[in-house]
Amino acid sequence: MATGPDRTIADTGLAALDLVYGSADPAALDMLVRSRLGLPGDAALADIADAGRRAYRDVVLAAAALRTVLAGATPAQPNDLCAPPLNPPGAEPIPPRREISPVALADAVNRARTARETLAARRDALVAALGHDPIVPDALLAALLALADFGIISPAGSSGTDIARLAAEMASQRLDRADALFATAGGVDSDIVAKIAVELFGDGFWILPAISTVATAASDEWDVALTGRVALAGHAALRRWIADTGSVRGAVSRYGDTLLLADALATAPALSAMQVAQRGFTLAPGWIGTGLIDNVAGAFVIEALGWSDPAQPATYLVLDHFVERLPGGDENTTGIAFNAPSPNARPPQAWLLAIAPDERDWTTDSLLATLRDTADLARVRGVTLERQPYPARVLPVLYQQSWSLRGEEVVDFSKFAFTATLIDNSLYSLRFVKDN
Repeated sequence: MATGPDRTIADTGLAALDLVYGSADPAALDMLVRSRLGLPGDAALADIADAGRRAYRDVVLAAAALRTVLAGATPAQPNDLCAPPLNPPGAEPIPPRREISPVALADAVNRARTARETLAARRDALVAALGHDPIVPDALLAALLALADFGIISPAGSSGTDIARLAAEMASQRLDRADALFATAGGVDSDIVAKIAVELFGDGFWILPAISTVATAASDEWDVALTGRVALAGHAALRRWIADTGSVRGAVSRYGDTLLLADALATAPALSAMQVAQRGFTLAPGWIGTGLIDNVAGAFVIEALGWSDPAQPATYLVLDHFVERLPGGDENTTGIAFNAPSPNARPPQAWLLAIAPDERDWTTDSLLATLRDTADLARVRGVTLERQPYPARVLPVLYQQSWSLRGEEVVDFSKFAFTATLIDNSLYSLRFVKDN
């Protein structure tokens, strides 16, 4: 992976997740890798690799794509592994088939506490290195790089005392937030454990409790679906479905990108599909991803790692989920569309507030008259005053009559005639003459 001695990522002692979460800052990850390998700070890391090997840069690129997918995922709950609805209306509650057992939850909490104590110890080691007089650069760098396991990586590979103090402060803030979650009233459940993991390690890092079957509960539709998941759809059909669905679902599209990168690295995962029938129904042969199948309650595309026995406890992540209504049956869905263009650059739309004239109720005629009068006013006021005849510049009140809606006494200029005389080539002198 580097020029000079033949080294591999395995020699760094980094786990796969270290690369996944370290890929958020490639420069800092490069510094960590060089430090673990004992290489100079300017040592080149391989962009290409011999046959049968994978270049370091290609691996980091795939790791960055995986990090994006994991950050957008959510931990699965037992209710995600069943046929909806859990309790049909009017029916007796169905005992849950799967659960997060107290033992599994306690194990997840213990892992979270171990991570918390490890972060606190490494924060203290960094503070001690900062307090040494004089500061030993190698010791400070080692203490700073130790926080990389928790996603606290110095930007662009910096390693000065200011960066180290910021890293120590960040670690302290994460510990404070994690401690507040540990002290949650009512105890720590699986959701709280997931939040603690994010606080300790950063966005998208999960501590998952295993989900297991309840031995005393009867088998359900999920159990039936598991038996045929491998043969339900082929790899090519699954990849086509992921590509098609990814064109409208962002999370599926990002997952499809990881599959393409895995193909390039010759590490494509094994995919399988399963579909769960509605309770009380059986499924016809076929897969919902390539054709319409009746009585499907849920369909799943699964990437499994070490999942040889589905009856054994396992941890799950949900990358994406959505609901679609299938056509057919006794229900039909219809729709209507109309053209409603937005105002764009035109003046904003407005409400017309009108009061019934003469304190009477509205009638069809009075409403139409109000609308027509409003349209006339809109046309009049749509022309600026300077474009009107000269009298409008002097007395705009004469240009458009406006009567009270409540019948107050006002001057009715329609009863008068007036003549205008130009004075000094600028102003008008108006003289009103009473008719008759």
